[in-house]
Amino acid sequence: MRYPAAKRMLFTGAILLIVAGKGLAQSDFWVKTNGPNDVLVNSIAVNSSNRIYAGTNAGVYRSTDNGSSWTRIGLADSVVNAVAIGRNGQIFAGLQSMSTGLWRSSDEGIHWISVRLDTIGGGIGFTEIFTIAVDPEGIIFAGGWLVFRSADDGLHWTFTQLQALYSVSAIVPVPSGLIFAACGAQLFRSTDHGIGWEGLNAAGFAIGYDQTGYIYTGCIDVSGDNGHSWVHSDSGLTSTDLSCFAGNSIDEVFAGFNLSGLIPRRLRRFCILGNG
Repeated sequence: MRYPAAKRMLFTGAILLIVAGKGLAQSDFWVKTNGPNDVLVNSIAVNSSNRIYAGTNAGVYRSTDNGSSWTRIGLADSVVNAVAIGRNGQIFAGLQSMSTGLWRSSDEGIHWISVRLDTIGGGIGFTEIFTIAVDPEGIIFAGGWLVFRSADDGLHWTFTQLQALYSVSAIVPVPSGLIFAACGAQLFRSTDHGIGWEGLNAAGFAIGYDQTGYIYTGCIDVSGDNGHSWVHSDSGLTSTDLSCFAGNSIDEVFAGFNLSGLIPRRLRRFCILGNG
């Protein structure tokens, strides 16, 4: 089934570390940045000062000149799955590490401290983190084998009541105030800022949305009513395992998938995430 004709999707074979041109009429709409070189970029975040942070398989890199140059600023020996910016400018990095999965910097990446994901009665101190998100209220979510939540800029954490069989590959707050999480192709929704979760009749390792309220999953399920109902839409696709989405202001949605057409359980997302 196709979604409404007004919804147009553009697909790429893979998403690289790139910056967009400022006008659709430009001949060079995409411009490759000068690095970071020889690393795999898993996640990108932009703060309110337009500093760009890239989580890679060799630490966190930062650019202060729109990608013309890059400097590795920390966690050099770590695979960084996710980076995100908190409401007060803190940088959060999620690592592929069972011992120290979440790190925080309060000085734009100069210094980093490991974050203990203490839980009330849970006894969980550290775990690997695959995805990080910040909702409009400033609540921070870190997804690993559980979903952790912090309402005080990352100082204290509790785990939420999301029950899933696999690790969390994506957490996405949408403009309506709801939060969606993908866990091993299962999709969940929270209506109370991530405290409680409900399973949905949709699947996908990735989640995206556009500015008109449509929500998309990596298995091409589409919802126009905040996840209450879904239709499957894969017309024109060469792969139905999409790894990331991004929407623009003119009602277009971009989606990326890896070239093999296979999505690993521990998803590596190549997505631009703007915060702050």
